[in-house]
Amino acid sequence: MASTASTTADRCPDISGKYANTGDSVSPQHSLSLASVLISFGVPWDKSVDITELSFDDADTLRVGVITGSQVVKEATLSRKHGDFTCDEDGLTPRSSSGGRAGEGGIGYASQTISFTTADGGVLAGKVRNSAVGIAFLIPVVGTQTMWYSWKPAP
Repeated sequence: MASTASTTADRCPDISGKYANTGDSVSPQHSLSLASVLISFGVPWDKSVDITELSFDDADTLRVGVITGSQVVKEATLSRKHGDFTCDEDGLTPRSSSGGRAGEGGIGYASQTISFTTADGGVLAGKVRNSAVGIAFLIPVVGTQTMWYSWKPAP
């Protein structure tokens, strides 16, 4: 008989809560919009967004609310069954962003993946992994980068 219990690797961390929309990193010039990452990855974000609220309808459905002032200005529902996010030992990972480019003298491909989990003090932590590969003027170029961001709980 097959087991229907989920394993630790596919169980999503409970990241439910209200968070400041702007996430900080150790580098003061880098910040990241939580709403932009979850709803419209890669699209410039509206600086007027104050808070992003996350809640699970069930184990496979994450609801995202974008709040400016005291008003919800946008809502979205992400479905694990439709491939909007996955869960593993790194946390909850929305669909990654990737793409290729070609231009004079080079061609390349880059991807970015962000995994969310909670940390002490109710902080939402995001592990951002960037990778790229390409050829520039017949020289192979490969790179990876990992950065951490944190979103503080909203009042």
